Amino acid sequence: MITVQRDSDSTPVLVELQCFDVVDPAVPNDWTFLDFGSGRYSIAPREFGGDFWDRFHDENPEAEKTFEQVIERLKIFHEA
Repeated sequence: MITVQRDSDSTPVLVELQCFDVVDPAVPNDWTFLDFGSGRYSIAPREFGGDFWDRFHDENPEAEKTFEQVIERLKIFHEA
């Protein structure tokens, strides 16, 4: 599963990776990688750790601001 922004309202949603073609496999150096075993992994911005998603879905303004900042950095990363 990967997290993408829904086109209609930019809400982050989980989607099966097999629905996409990876055109740029580069990952920013400050992202975290976790191995949960049994072939399950997580790679994500360090800011999205801990209770980030709970706070985001509770409409916490700081979490929403963090989300937007990470998205902007990711766009810049892939433009380079």
